Amino acid sequence: MTAVGRNLGARAAVGDLILFLDADVLPPTDFIVRIMEEFEQKGFDIAACYIAETGEDPLDRMLCMGTNLYYRIIHPVSPHAPGFCIMAKRTAHEEMGGFDESLILSEDADYARGEPFW
Repeated sequence: MTAVGRNLGARAAVGDLILFLDADVLPPTDFIVRIMEEFEQKGFDIAACYIAETGEDPLDRMLCMGTNLYYRIIHPVSPHAPGFCIMAKRTAHEEMGGFDESLILSEDADYARGEPFW
């Protein structure tokens, strides 16, 4: 289960910030610097990022744009987080009790409901 692995990783981490990335994520070279700057500037406790296409396929671009639009629209009613990339302050992660290990799917959406995102 994904939640178990994420919680094990969080327990093994030594810093005050925890970055959860799925194995198939290909962040740009400046990603860590950019995400940390925005995270601190906006005073987030937990944040996720939008998805982006990795190729030139227009259909992929449209699907990413549609998914990101969905996240923006649904956020006030039901916060969602694409679990492939979530950054959290250790304190916030621990206060929430981490990811719910009883869930087989959507542990990232459940996690997002525990804190304000974006």
